[in-house]
Amino acid sequence: MDDPGRYRLTLTSRDRTMSTGWWGALATAERKYSATVGLYGMRIELAERDSSGSDYRLLKSWPPTASEPAARGE
Repeated sequence: MDDPGRYRLTLTSRDRTMSTGWWGALATAERKYSATVGLYGMRIELAERDSSGSDYRLLKSWPPTASEPAARGE
């Protein structure tokens, strides 16, 4: 069974979290990410919970920062 909080999608605007969603399946989280890229002028981050279960690791974001490769709608 999928861990329902394994993947997190966060939308931020002006450094404020506007919306957060969690999914157990990477395919679902990536579909939500791809559907949201370019909308609303917000920053979008897709992250995966680490093996300790206490923190998240960034998988991709839009728009990318200077240190990140572009990962739009993969």
